[in-house]
Parts: sequence; structure tokens; C-alpha cells
Amino acid sequence: MAKILDIRPEEEKDFFTIEKCKKRVEDIIEADEINMEFDEKNKACLFNFGMIFGYMHYTDAGGKKRINLQNKIAKTVGKSFSNVLWDMVENGAENLNPYAIDEKKAFIISPVRNADDEIARYIRNYKERLLRKNIYEKVHFPLDDTNQKDETGTRICRDNLKAESTSGTIEVFYRRDSFGSIFDLGMDFMLKYHFDRIFCPEKPRNIKIINRQCLDDCYNYEKFLVNLTSESSRVKGADF
Repeated sequence: MAKILDIRPEEEKDFFTIEKCKKRVEDIIEADEINMEFDEKNKACLFNFGMIFGYMHYTDAGGKKRINLQNKIAKTVGKSFSNVLWDMVENGAENLNPYAIDEKKAFIISPVRNADDEIARYIRNYKERLLRKNIYEKVHFPLDDTNQKDETGTRICRDNLKAESTSGTIEVFYRRDSFGSIFDLGMDFMLKYHFDRIFCPEKPRNIKIINRQCLDDCYNYEKFLVNLTSESSRVKGADF
């Protein structure tokens, strides 16, 4: 009998704990089909979609695991997560090659569509300091280093996934209204707690918060993010 996983919008308090997200990783891997009720403004949906996107691109199941949409989502003109999901439903996922983590490379998760000049300038200066101090040899900042011209958004997400997969450290610039950052962190969660164990178990992937002072920990996702960064320093690959 086929194993079917149902994913639907959830409240932050009901989803965002490390243990629940680890269990969702297992559920995604084991499912033959995924029924998805999608809301790109729901953080749990976006995090789940990020995990699914990451999984589908680094396994042969990418072209075989069915995703069934349970609600009507419109295709848009220009890039959107709805378009990325439609593309995966209709065309599956490209099977990417196994990766190797480079401990001297970092990826910055940050707002892109909501990145004003002040944020962009801050992160560029931060990136420059990291490189100048030789903390990393390469730092990938998507606003500058990922080609943002894309009709649907799928290629952008795939390029970011490839850059994140090879980065030993994920640096997160947090903003409460950046939903794309949650999708990116979902991809990294799947990498960290599944594929890192397979491809490079001796090189733990670190997750850090750039602007920790901006988190007041009163939101469930913020607590999850803080706990995830605390755990990342001591976990090597998956622990289940």
C-alpha cells in the first residue's frame, strides 16, 4: 500500500520544533505520494516545501515521488513559490550530483524581494568583513551572487540549493517578513539532517544568526531558529 503524506498549513506553535521537523524529514523520505495544501504565506508550508525541494533534487525519487495539489493555486506572471511548486508537480525535479561541504564557504540566507538598500548594504559590508578577516574564502549572497532573472523561480531555488549544499556554514539574516528565507532554511534542514549524513558525515553544517539581536524569541519560529543554531554546533549529519 502506498504511503501518503498530507501537508497542509499549520500554526507555528504546532510545527516549529526541531523534533517535529526531524520527524517530517523522515515522513518525506518514506512517502510514496505527498498531498499538499499549499499557502505560500504560511511558514510551516514554506518550510515543508523547502525540505521537499531539497530532497527531490538529491535523490532518484525526484522524478518518481508524486506531489498532489489539494487546493487551487494560481500560476503567476514572474517568479513565485506557487510557480516553483507547479513546476515540480508537472515536471519533477532535476537529479543533482552528490555534494561535498567546503568548510571555508558560507551561504547567507536573507531577504531578496524585501531587501531594501539598507539591508543590502549591511549584508554586503558583513560579507566583505568575513572575507577580509579570512573567516571564509567564499561567501554566497543570493541578491548579488544568484542570477535573479527567472521566469518561474525554479532555477533560482535550484541554484541556491546547490550553493547552500556545498557551504559549511549557513549565515541567517533574520527578518520576520522574509518568507523566502524560511523556504531556504527548509532546504538546509533536509540537507543537514539527511543528506549530510550520506555525503559528508564528518563535516557538520553550521547554522548561525547574523542579527541575533533582532530576535525577541516570542514567536515560535524564532525560538526554533535559535534552538537550531545552538544544536548545529554539536551535530554531525543526521542523528536518527
